Amino acid sequence: MLSGFKNLHILDLDTIDATNLNRQFLFTTEDVGKPKAEAARRTVLSWFQQREARVSAAPTIVALHDNIKDAKFDDAFYRQFAVVLNALDNVSARQHVNFQCMRSGTPLIESGSMGFNGQVQPIVRGISECYQCRPKPPDTQSFAVCTIHARPTSMVHCVHYAKELYESLFGDQQGELLGETGAPQPERLPAAASAPSELAYLRRVALQFHEQWRGQSTRTDGQRSALLYGFAVELLQHLFHHKIEQLLDMKSAWSTAPPVPIAVADITAAAVVGGDSDGSDASSTHGICSAVFIDGMVTSKPTTPLSIKECMQLFIFTVAACASRPTRGFQKEDDAAVRFVAAVSNLRAHVYHLPMQPVEEIRTIAGAIVPAVATTNAMVAAGVVQQLYVLLRMAQCADAGDRQHLSQHLKMIYVRKAPQERRERARACFPFQQRAGEHAEHHKQRAIILRSQVHAAPLPLPNPLCVVCQDVSPTVYVALPRAGAETYTLRDLIDEVVVGQLDMEAPSLFFHDKIVFEDEDYETLAGNTLLSFAGGLEDEHRQRIASGALPLVFVVDAVNHETEWRVEVRLCAVGETQVRGVEAAAKTEERANQIKRARAEESDRQAEVAGSTAAAPATATSGVGDTVTVIDIDDEGDENVIEID
Repeated sequence: MLSGFKNLHILDLDTIDATNLNRQFLFTTEDVGKPKAEAARRTVLSWFQQREARVSAAPTIVALHDNIKDAKFDDAFYRQFAVVLNALDNVSARQHVNFQCMRSGTPLIESGSMGFNGQVQPIVRGISECYQCRPKPPDTQSFAVCTIHARPTSMVHCVHYAKELYESLFGDQQGELLGETGAPQPERLPAAASAPSELAYLRRVALQFHEQWRGQSTRTDGQRSALLYGFAVELLQHLFHHKIEQLLDMKSAWSTAPPVPIAVADITAAAVVGGDSDGSDASSTHGICSAVFIDGMVTSKPTTPLSIKECMQLFIFTVAACASRPTRGFQKEDDAAVRFVAAVSNLRAHVYHLPMQPVEEIRTIAGAIVPAVATTNAMVAAGVVQQLYVLLRMAQCADAGDRQHLSQHLKMIYVRKAPQERRERARACFPFQQRAGEHAEHHKQRAIILRSQVHAAPLPLPNPLCVVCQDVSPTVYVALPRAGAETYTLRDLIDEVVVGQLDMEAPSLFFHDKIVFEDEDYETLAGNTLLSFAGGLEDEHRQRIASGALPLVFVVDAVNHETEWRVEVRLCAVGETQVRGVEAAAKTEERANQIKRARAEESDRQAEVAGSTAAAPATATSGVGDTVTVIDIDDEGDENVIEID
């Protein structure tokens, strides 16, 4: 914004956590718990208030604390932007933004980082490949996590939180506060710890515990076990009851189901081991389960999650184990650390209505998480801004030749942990490279090797078989008379346009991914007016549709068409209903069908190649074979299941 950009929209669903503070300069400790978009806007605008009068006026920044996949962010929303900058952290959301940008024709800059690696990808329809031109591998071997999610939506978020918690309490972060001798040194606490941030508060609690622990060196084992037990139960109640209650008090509206704190009574019941209703014997020591009991509990469920009570018992045991040993960083080979992370992750998942997972599965996730590196993020951000300038200059060029020339400056930018080597010819610097007694024209040109951690490459061309960035969405445009819009029904649209002019047989209609009409099977809403379908949208969105600024978009599927059609209905000042774009839509559908057939042929070819390479001659085994299940349909249409060894 200090470079002169005047209009910016920021959209982010997440809120600020204390762990976000060490990798950026937009948030402070006072912002913890607040929406990121709103805090970023407030900080940037404050820069212009503090600067000298010669600096230009403050920009217009719109902050949206929302979900980018919400239906209200439609084509019109994307078309208002010159460029969209994408830094989302999951494939599904990236694909959604990519689809919307390709459909609306809005240039997109895709970016991301994973540890020390990062990349920037400008995406311009018709010039470069889009995010979905290449299929993404289904199996993710690592998870790039940049921030702690205050409202987790996956187990990866829960595991990342648990790992940060471990490092704050028992890992390297706590070790820095204890010093080389293990004696607590409160003066090493960062200033941010005095603010109401969760991990900073817990670091102080852990520091106080270590002070008490050092004072217990002359006490009995029972007294030391009681101290460990009290510390573990205090943490358990703080993390999963008191902290969640505070969160519910601060926030009254939730876009999803609000978190549910674990009741203090349930925590107390789980903490009192040895007297379980099922008769199990935990062989407890001052409320802490024995190592034998914990080992048996975990190993008995290698593929199924522990219960909530078992997770709380595991939490208490691992807190005691980790707190009573010297601090050490998280390693996935460390059973105590992994089990602590598993207990915290599953309890947090339970609180936020997410499915729990087995301990070993969480070990795999924890080992695969790649933390964010501030330097990488800064280098990627610089690459985004550099490519942004190129795209904006292209948009300002009226001459097609100039735009084509500028498009050559669009590059893929890569940031790598290990320098990439590139061999280039060295330019002759006569007379310094001239050997004695040699003429310059006979001097052999030498080569040099360049090593770079940031390098660029030409943009890949679009995939001609991509169904996202290629024009394969047949769309027709309906101009509906504003005068009769109040009485124009869905049945009218179907009879007059869908069947009457588009010749759709047995059509099914969808509105915002929900079916609203299915021929002969679901016609309940056929008598509703078209404007009634905007009733579930927000007021501003509904008003723009009523004014004609936005269309009502229906997706139509018919038995005589291989590809779905889009029907955009807009209120206009016309005397009768008008439909345009039918011929263009038919051509688009034919191209879409060709792409689908080409993709199917390519898929069959790859499957045939994979099958031929995987096939091997049968070898005799010691009476052990595979069982193949075959479903045979007889003349009467009955299915017979046959098993062949």
